[in-house]
Amino acid sequence: MKLSSIANGYRRIFIVIFCFVMAALLGFAGVIVARNSQKEYAETQATIVEITTDYIGDDITHDVYVDYEVDGVAYNHVHYSGYKDSYTEGQTITILYEVDHPENTGEESPSWLKYLLFAVAVVFLAAGVAAIVIQVRNSAKTKAVMNAPDITDAGREIGEPKKLYFSLDPKTHVKLHFYIEDESKNVLYEARMTKHGIGVPHTYVFTDHMNHTSATHKVGLVNSAEVNGWKVSQGFTFDGVDIARYFEANHIDVQYAVEGKGFRLAVSHNGKRIADAITASRHVHEEDAAKHKIESNLMRFNNYYFRIEGQPSYIDVIFLVLFKEAISPRADSLL
Repeated sequence: MKLSSIANGYRRIFIVIFCFVMAALLGFAGVIVARNSQKEYAETQATIVEITTDYIGDDITHDVYVDYEVDGVAYNHVHYSGYKDSYTEGQTITILYEVDHPENTGEESPSWLKYLLFAVAVVFLAAGVAAIVIQVRNSAKTKAVMNAPDITDAGREIGEPKKLYFSLDPKTHVKLHFYIEDESKNVLYEARMTKHGIGVPHTYVFTDHMNHTSATHKVGLVNSAEVNGWKVSQGFTFDGVDIARYFEANHIDVQYAVEGKGFRLAVSHNGKRIADAITASRHVHEEDAAKHKIESNLMRFNNYYFRIEGQPSYIDVIFLVLFKEAISPRADSLL
């Protein structure tokens, strides 16, 4: 099983690098501004003694040199960075110099600038950390999908379809119990909820009575949608993997069709039809057509009962598909 998103992976790596580089640059700029803001400046009059012009391609730069005096000490030909187009040699201008080092000219930075730079740097840093967390979670999900057990065709036979029935045990209200049984009401496959919680995955024990195997799985609801004012779920995680991705990875395909006021599912694995299931009333075994009617609700929120024409050798796949339908309510209009 292989699911890859190389392009998305590179994109996330680029975002992480970009965020950390921007955070470093802005933090460095903030440090420089903070250091400059600690310097004390004073004004004095200076005379422009030279203006030089440099041409680099289409860019033109100007350097201004001034003479000035502080406390009787003359400072000659000192570079001044505040060039203006109106400056001319011989002009007297007002400049700022460092009180502790009068030989240095400069410009005072706004007091709020350092805080702004640090704040934006923190935002980029947080974005980079968030991108890493998302990448780690997505990598874990992808790894879970890739490490999920493969559903293979080994040991399975395609023969004459058998009548099977998917049901919910009506006596279980909180810790649900779903099962598939045959015409003689022998339970062939079942899933019992053993641990229920709010906001956490539920624990189910899946038991295959045909092959005498049992496994524990974590099931959690995801992917909500608004339907006519109702918030309904359209899927769940299966051992941390979105069930749709699990089906895709294992080449399980489900086709839906409206059947009267119910619906029919055609289930295939690796291109082979393994089951046809149709929604039913809770009395799935009754042969009387009047009592054994299709669900008549125009909008379904849970379908707990299905009649099946299926391949018993694929009962685990059939069960998982119908289990998904049972615990993932959605409106017929979404089919």
